[in-house]
Amino acid sequence: MPHTAKTALLSPDWDLQLSPEGNVLLTSGALAIAQNLANEIRLWTNDAYYQQENGIAWKEVQLAKKLPFLIPKQA
Repeated sequence: MPHTAKTALLSPDWDLQLSPEGNVLLTSGALAIAQNLANEIRLWTNDAYYQQENGIAWKEVQLAKKLPFLIPKQA
């Protein structure tokens, strides 16, 4: 997952934070990095999946694929 300089600010109960005008608040720096990492960890520990039986089996479909073996050509 690509990380950006800013990310949505999350509350302690993992919900979006909104400004008084209703805009999604953003954060950056160390907090943005920590939130992005925590989100990815939660995904891998099955905390953030919804209806897993109907979703994409990322571990089995994508990550379980063997890398292609490439033989380098001699110059």
